[in-house]
Amino acid sequence: ATLLPASPPPMAEQPSTAHRTEIAPVVAQAIALLHQHPTLAASVIELIEMMAEAADDLDDAPSTAAD
Repeated sequence: ATLLPASPPPMAEQPSTAHRTEIAPVVAQAIALLHQHPTLAASVIELIEMMAEAADDLDDAPSTAAD
């Protein structure tokens, strides 16, 4: 039972491609929904900005802890 190094990469590629095709219509639907509801869009943008700030804080945290 020898493991072929060539077999894992193709298997890894398949799910990501399938994943992309599943997500694309969902993203398109979400964008259409946001165009119909500007207040919702503003809330979503605000949420994304908050998440981005939190991610920045998390990025900064390990470096300050290491120093």
